[in-house]
Amino acid sequence: MMRLLESKKIHLFLCIVFSVVGLAWIISSHPMFPVSAMYGIQLPFRFPVLGLIVAGWLLYFNRKWLSIAWLVLVVPVIFCFNVHMLRPDLYFLWLCLLAVSIGKNKEQVYASFLLILGGMYLWTSIQKMHIDFVLVMANVFDRRIIPSSFPDITSRLMAALVPVIELGLAILCFTRFIKIRKILAAILHGGIVYFLIVGGWNSTMVAWNIALVLFHFMLPAFKYPTRGIQMWQVVPALSIIFPVLYFIGYWPVFASWAMYSSRLEHYRLVLDEQTALHPPEYIRDFVYIKDGEYMITITTWADAELGGAPCMEPILKEKVLQDCRTFIKNHP
Repeated sequence: MMRLLESKKIHLFLCIVFSVVGLAWIISSHPMFPVSAMYGIQLPFRFPVLGLIVAGWLLYFNRKWLSIAWLVLVVPVIFCFNVHMLRPDLYFLWLCLLAVSIGKNKEQVYASFLLILGGMYLWTSIQKMHIDFVLVMANVFDRRIIPSSFPDITSRLMAALVPVIELGLAILCFTRFIKIRKILAAILHGGIVYFLIVGGWNSTMVAWNIALVLFHFMLPAFKYPTRGIQMWQVVPALSIIFPVLYFIGYWPVFASWAMYSSRLEHYRLVLDEQTALHPPEYIRDFVYIKDGEYMITITTWADAELGGAPCMEPILKEKVLQDCRTFIKNHP
């Protein structure tokens, strides 16, 4: 299996597939949802994906230093053309591309991949270890996938098991128990894919969860390749160490692995009465009254149009809300 990862033909195949899928996504995706750009230029909603496609080809042609410069200096600028594309799955891909660019040999690259995975699972589990997640997720399970004939405790047990399994996977990523890791990864991500498809929620995460299972089955058991501080360790550090800064407000949401966590604030946009009573079709099902005001939840609207979450960075909240107001006004 590992020889596949080392094959130049496989690299070419992956670059071609990623390019075709990415470009098709950029060209064909026209959601009824605003682009939130930090510049005065409006480009296609999925345009930032182009930056990752270029990095993939730079690596295929073995331009590692150029790839590092591109990923660190250029790609963040490209993502500012639409901050709604600051997503954990694309951040994960950015980390992996950077790991390949920095790693001097396959042992360092494979270790980086496993450490990135371990850091991701560690923080996704920590983010979910509170009663609010269990209650919110149990309610979602009840509404979307669990038959009404099942006992009420079923959904809560399922929700409570999610962070436990994720924590187990985090630990296994740092060990040599490869078979157990594969089995647990298949159970977790298979369950997530089933939930996303059957529940009709966050559909853009389906491909990522399938890719994560394949990652586990293709990566070897963990083996730390070197001792001492080396450059390749920088990328895993971004995944494992730095997310702790999120809890004190110094690390971005999309890079803190706060996926599906009820800790995140769901932005609400207040609507005027005229718009609320005669809303555009694309938000009609999401208008409700709270505390005497008409409003919509941006997360719900985004999930329906984007198949995923909007930008949840607190520092960009007002811009996101203003862009949403302007979009609704210009697309009645």
